[in-house]
This record gives sequence, structure tokens and C-alpha cells, in this order.
Amino acid sequence: MGTFGTGPFDNDDALDFLSDVAADGIDAVDRIFDDLMEEASGECIESDLCAMGVAAIEMVALAKKQKLFSNPILKTLEFPTNLEKKLTTKGRIQKAERVARIVVATNSELAQLWDQAGKGKAWRSRVERIAKSFIAD
Repeated sequence: MGTFGTGPFDNDDALDFLSDVAADGIDAVDRIFDDLMEEASGECIESDLCAMGVAAIEMVALAKKQKLFSNPILKTLEFPTNLEKKLTTKGRIQKAERVARIVVATNSELAQLWDQAGKGKAWRSRVERIAKSFIAD
């Protein structure tokens, strides 16, 4: 796990995902959401996919608060026009809610890795805080 913290963008997979979003826009977010929902009932959801899902739900949460581009990491990238608005459609927020539950599920390899590292509880709390920020409405 190329990880340097418990934050949503503190790993190599999330940073790769952000590059995809910069290149492909909202389509990259939709792909991750759709892939995670498709894999949700499987035996094991790969850690890289879950890490990208966490980054995607953080982008939705930040966009909902109109703070997407105040994040120091996101400020360094050039995203397509209207990304913030596109991230906060009702359908994407609903998908983000579902993805937030998927990435912390027992079949999430990323959750298992955090548990093995002894930081599973802190990591899950962080993901839950992200989800609460866009579920609250």
C-alpha cells in the first residue's frame, strides 16, 4: 500500500485517480463509483479501487461545501470546467453515499489492510466523517 497517511488523498492510488479526473473529468468519478458498486457483492474488493473510491467521495464532499479547490492537493491540478457542479448532482451524491459504505465493508481489501496496520478504526472514522458531510442534507 503506497500510503503516507489516513487522509483520502494520502496514497498513490488516490493521486493516480486525481490525475484521471484532471484528464477525463466527471467520467473518471463515474467509472470508480460504477466499478465499486459492481464489485460490492464480490468476495474481495481490491484496495486500489477502494482507495480511489475514498478519494472520489472526498471530492463530492468538498464540492458540496464549495471547497473543492481549497484543498492543497486539488489546487495543484487543472480540472475540467463545472466539475464542482457535476460532482454534486443528486445521483452522484446518492452513489457517493453507497460507495462510502462499500469501501469500509468487510470485503474491502483496503479496510482489511488498515485493520492489519492497527489503524482500521481511525481510518473508518475518517471515511464516515466524509460521508456525513454530504449525507447531512
